[in-house]
Amino acid sequence: MSIAERLRNTYLRLDARSLGLFRVAMAIALIGDWWMRWSNVRAFYSNEGVLQNHAHLFNILKQNPPERVWSVFHAFSTPGENRVALLLTLLVYVFFLIGFQTRVFHLIALALLVSFTGRNLFLEGPANYVAIAVLAATAFLPTGSRFSIDALRDSFRRYHEKDAVALNARSQVIGRPEEQTLSAERSPGWSPTSLAALAVLLQIAVIHYATARQQSGEAWKDGTALHYALWVERWVSNLGAQVRLAPPGLLKGWTQLLRLTPFAVPILLFVPFPRITRPIAFGLMVFYGLSYGLLFSFGLWGFTFVAAAFLVISTETWEAWLLRFGKGRALTVIYDADCGICLWLTRLLKRLDVRGRITFQGNDSLTLPPGQKHPYRGPDGEELPRILYRRLKPGTAVESVPLPAEITEELVINTVVAVDEAGRVHTEARAVGAMVRALPFGWLLSLPLRIPGLVKLWDALYRLVPPRRYALSEMFGMDACGIPVAAPPVDPAAPPAGSVPVVAPSVRTRRALTGFVREAGAVLLFAAALAQTAKSNPWPAALTVPQNRLFAALTGWTRMQARYDVLAPEPPKEDGVFVVDGQTRAGRSIDPLTGQEPSFEVPRFRLGYLWSDYTSRMRKKESPEVEKSFRDYLVKGGPAWTPEPSDNQITGYDAYWLVYTSPPPGERTRTVTGREKLFTHSRGGRVNQSLPLIKPSHLR
Repeated sequence: MSIAERLRNTYLRLDARSLGLFRVAMAIALIGDWWMRWSNVRAFYSNEGVLQNHAHLFNILKQNPPERVWSVFHAFSTPGENRVALLLTLLVYVFFLIGFQTRVFHLIALALLVSFTGRNLFLEGPANYVAIAVLAATAFLPTGSRFSIDALRDSFRRYHEKDAVALNARSQVIGRPEEQTLSAERSPGWSPTSLAALAVLLQIAVIHYATARQQSGEAWKDGTALHYALWVERWVSNLGAQVRLAPPGLLKGWTQLLRLTPFAVPILLFVPFPRITRPIAFGLMVFYGLSYGLLFSFGLWGFTFVAAAFLVISTETWEAWLLRFGKGRALTVIYDADCGICLWLTRLLKRLDVRGRITFQGNDSLTLPPGQKHPYRGPDGEELPRILYRRLKPGTAVESVPLPAEITEELVINTVVAVDEAGRVHTEARAVGAMVRALPFGWLLSLPLRIPGLVKLWDALYRLVPPRRYALSEMFGMDACGIPVAAPPVDPAAPPAGSVPVVAPSVRTRRALTGFVREAGAVLLFAAALAQTAKSNPWPAALTVPQNRLFAALTGWTRMQARYDVLAPEPPKEDGVFVVDGQTRAGRSIDPLTGQEPSFEVPRFRLGYLWSDYTSRMRKKESPEVEKSFRDYLVKGGPAWTPEPSDNQITGYDAYWLVYTSPPPGERTRTVTGREKLFTHSRGGRVNQSLPLIKPSHLR
């Protein structure tokens, strides 16, 4: 391979398998984010919540200049309407996850994430910005070309295996490129050469470097940043609350690695030795993302980095990993050659068997008529009357060995048979379990089929299928009992089978136009994102792209604000939590945010990142109109307490910001230093606290 080809494959191509894994991981992250929003649908997305549609739109239009904001969720008012909208959103995320009409649902998922952000600007932040940026950058690439329903449908359409010979033909033999028989377009890792791939790598590098520039405080330099971040009650997760008790030395080393990662990843991505540097970048990105995703309640921030890590896995890395980890137990599956649905299932199994562990054999090829030659022969070329096809190792050629004595004609007619490399014969549910186990992650997926107490139940369920397999084949229009379905009429103008199709000039023109639009769109979007990144973060003047009206509109309407200021410039050593002292008609004191009596002693606020972001913005009093809607919402009961009829309604409350100081490294006791009174509704609350009232920090 020439230097030019190597550089092209390194910087202008992303492996299709990497794109597929990114899609799966990103969709799972979006579904997790959806669950948090579903849990708070009344509070944040309905007119019964903290901010009504009309109040939000009025507040946007009142600004000078007004924000560029749009959201499909502005069209839904009641909690019921918003639940329907969120269920449809979940359906989009699921289609994106499984790769059905991937390009369409990729764009819709992006639009819905932008809509979540635009519905209430007090909830937007770095987590939304990074997820939108990565989703938008990858929208120009074929994220559904592997590990997807689209890929399966395309493969079934391209290849029409009719027998075991075709099923056993593999497009690629690992580590032996001279034996690859299919074109490059059909190989496992193929994806188009595109500037969009370079734009994705640059976007990942820019996000990391901007984050590193933001995290410039002394706590990052002396290794105490993670310690202090874990003591911020609004941010820490339940797991993080346990990790903060770890030895200071461990947290210091963890901090230094978190600080190193955003500087190292951009360098590792563009050093021209991808087989060495890309796995390191992948590992650092996964470590970085999981650290934020598991230890803190930062929404999509950490898990977007985990998903993006799959994008940096190069083709060379894939080939090296498959050579090392692609080996495994070989398996032969004997199926009913006259059953259409059986053949379809073996075709599906072949496509799921990405490591080539399974060899297929029809039950009509166990014996050979006298004198008939067979494609698979013995080691000396002799014909074998009763044979079993097998591969000694995945990726090697198919060989013939004597058929185990327990495999009879009656057996292979009545059930599927699987023979492992040790010669053990499995039938019925055990055969299905062996096939599932041969697939990627099969050891986990096959566990329900291997539980001793359930094996007989699975066998009984399996026995319901074989007597009905021919009826099922005919029901779905497949061949059955050796009688094929009617063949479609032959087009006399169609090229003969096996010939290379001629691409029409109109098709070539359309491909050229769509390719140009893809390249131009990717470059334009990246330039706009780079300009916004330079505006929203400390950024070197030499790398700054001027922001014009077009760039501002692109990043404004997509809410791609590119402010990556997580734990920046350093975690605070003094922070607070939002506490509401509410008074009910029955004389009770209640905090509607927690559903319990207000506490001014031990700071605790584990309501998730949505409430964390919202209450911290309330403290800053950024918008009187938004604050009024929030105060009205608290009277209705808040997220954790539902007022009972008449005598148990909230009649008044005081809202405080409970201020505390985090302990230094090596200590575990926080000190509550006072409370900031934010606002009062009606006659206020009832709790008589001795804590001093201090002047709010935003008024100092």
